[in-house]
Amino acid sequence: MDLDFGIEKEKEILKFLSNEDDVVEHMTNMGKFTDYDYVINDITYEQKTDRFTHKTGNLCIEMRNKNGEETGLLSTKAQCWVHYVIGGKRLIIIPVSVLKRLCGNYLVEVGYDKAIRFLGDSHKVECMLLPESRVPRQYFRSYCPCLI
Repeated sequence: MDLDFGIEKEKEILKFLSNEDDVVEHMTNMGKFTDYDYVINDITYEQKTDRFTHKTGNLCIEMRNKNGEETGLLSTKAQCWVHYVIGGKRLIIIPVSVLKRLCGNYLVEVGYDKAIRFLGDSHKVECMLLPESRVPRQYFRSYCPCLI
């Protein structure tokens, strides 16, 4: 269910971010996991849809799966990360390299026990809870689904 919901939201945001003249490819349509979710004019994007950021103030960023394998931010080959804050009417569009630096700095500052939580199925997915306030405002965009 969460995967289907995420794919639906990827299509929605892809439509919002692209213009009719853009060259667009939605990788999820390929039927397998890929190094990124979509491409717009040769720029690759990884998108995560978060239903809780607007309530908690934290971005939930997956790092490793239940087997300890790198996933999410640690495994993406995308150039840009799109974090769709459901209920918050905003997108965070940030270079992956910048997001990795923000996460690394936060981890060093507050320590593993405060920055990392195990969530998802059986609470075995390692996620960083990065305070949204740590993300520079230049990466925020207003978004309302009613506008597309």
